[in-house]
Amino acid sequence: MTYKNYIKSLLIFIGIILISTLLITFLYHKDIININTINILKKLILPISTIITGFYIGIKSKNKAYINGLTIGTIIISIIIFLRLVILKEIKIINIIIYILILLIITISSILGINKKRN
Repeated sequence: MTYKNYIKSLLIFIGIILISTLLITFLYHKDIININTINILKKLILPISTIITGFYIGIKSKNKAYINGLTIGTIIISIIIFLRLVILKEIKIINIIIYILILLIITISSILGINKKRN
């Protein structure tokens, strides 16, 4: 796996989050969706972006997609922890559980991605 693929997958991850956030903000600003819908959509953005990123990594992997999934998951979690510490200056137990779930989701979706490529 090349560094180019890791960078592309990070850009996909960040792009999905940014575009989703902008779309939700625009729809709320135009009174198309309400605050309850926003709360639901906010909770779906992170899992969906990790699934798509893991699937992309799996498709681009030649072998051992789970290692590539763990690698990109670790990079993403490191960035999130760094930003959380800089902005909020705290990490709670629930956040650690969410980070472990992100790592698990991205690893499983990378395995599914390499299996999809082989079929």
